[in-house]
Amino acid sequence: MTRGSRLCTAVLTAGAAFGAACAHVGAFDRNLRAGRWQEAAIAFRADSALQRNAIALRLAARIHSVPDSATWNPDLALELFARARALAPPKPIEEADLHTEAVLRYVVRERAARGAEAIVLRDSIDKINRVAERLRAELVQIRETVLERMVSRLETDVHDREVQMAALRTELDRLKEIDLARAAHPKH
Repeated sequence: MTRGSRLCTAVLTAGAAFGAACAHVGAFDRNLRAGRWQEAAIAFRADSALQRNAIALRLAARIHSVPDSATWNPDLALELFARARALAPPKPIEEADLHTEAVLRYVVRERAARGAEAIVLRDSIDKINRVAERLRAELVQIRETVLERMVSRLETDVHDREVQMAALRTELDRLKEIDLARAAHPKH
């Protein structure tokens, strides 16, 4: 039997005892007996008399202690157990409730620890993202600088080649003129 199913059984059993102990059967008790935890929780919140009843507080705490249910809320369950203890006459607390409270305190502590770890991880991720963004910007700048240098070098090379080609054309034209002049004045 899983922890959740044991808690469900405990809630149903305690609900039956609660119904027998109360003079009237209300929506909280009916929903509790039927296993409709959400409706029972809503009925509990709506009835101020139940919120001053130690047994009802323990039952509501148990409803919020069932991990696989929609009413799972360990913080609220611990609060309700504490309120029930404050209202209850001095008598031993059921062992099941003590065990459930211990588990809930562990869950709340672990959740807080995981939350702190998550904050540290988010901060680390944010820092890494900022560094990565800075590196991307630097890379873009480096690419632009390198590209500008390459374009400048290519423009210089093109200009040099154009100057060389102009010089070669001039030399070619001069040679043509020499050839034409020789052809016009052949040597005998």
